[in-house]
Amino acid sequence: MKHSSFLILNEQADKSTLIRRVYLDVIGMPPALKAAQDFINNNNDSAYEGVVDQLFESPYFGEHWAAMWLDLARYGDSQGYQNDNIRK
Repeated sequence: MKHSSFLILNEQADKSTLIRRVYLDVIGMPPALKAAQDFINNNNDSAYEGVVDQLFESPYFGEHWAAMWLDLARYGDSQGYQNDNIRK
């Protein structure tokens, strides 16, 4: 079987889809309506990079990515039902 040496890319996402994807990927929450509208109405070539930089500076970025590690470490603010045995 012969394989092609090039990739066929999907069509570029529209701006409303793009802003929703980047928000969900970076901070785990959808954008506020105003933030989405501001991005959609911004025709500056660096609008996307600006949004990404803003999201990386947000405290929600750290919370979103730390949550995965806290889940892996089985972190909890309590001992469940207070009947948990001490882990060994």
